[in-house]
Amino acid sequence: MNPQVDIDALTDAVCARIRDNFGHFVTVEAYREDRSRLPLPSCLVELVDMEPVDEDDGTEQLQMSLRFTATVIVGFREIKAKMAVRKLAADVAVCIHKGHFATGSQPATVTSVSQENFMPELDKFEAWSVEFEVKAWLGKSVWDEEQFDLLISGGVPGGVALQFDLITGVQIVAAPVDQSDPAGKWHFVTPKDVRLSYSPFIGPDSEAAYVPLTGAVDL
Repeated sequence: MNPQVDIDALTDAVCARIRDNFGHFVTVEAYREDRSRLPLPSCLVELVDMEPVDEDDGTEQLQMSLRFTATVIVGFREIKAKMAVRKLAADVAVCIHKGHFATGSQPATVTSVSQENFMPELDKFEAWSVEFEVKAWLGKSVWDEEQFDLLISGGVPGGVALQFDLITGVQIVAAPVDQSDPAGKWHFVTPKDVRLSYSPFIGPDSEAAYVPLTGAVDL
């Protein structure tokens, strides 16, 4: 199950990361409408394209490749403006690349850094754009309203029981630590990412309620 991504929150997180790393930007802003009177230097962030990713994980969510631009803008009067804008764009690209901006999204991948030629209103400035992609899950999972636990499906010879993780579909092998005390601790041989909760699953922010299925645990 994948946490759904809020595009507004994702965009805000991108702006916050740039703002925190570049204190000399007078403004870092998303979807600014008035670009004729920009405080300089500026960085303008926009989501410019969304492309579906052909991946089905059984939740009926839609994974999208979200394409953003972060446009760095300096004034002509800045010392060595042409060099300054290029260096600043490169620094912003380094800041964004591999940044993780939201639960449920993959780290950002920078795809290009180039001179901005598609915004006529910026012609009187020096402007370069950093283009980057973030893959994210959109929409609500069909399993969000369900409650999941790990269940013992039944015993097999030798005192070993089969466990089945209803979230991931992973089969888990478990056996009592003490064969004469099947009601005591059990030992799990399981993939490292499978976890057990003694409470119903209540969402992606409830990791603290889960423990890894390694070693011995009380059922």
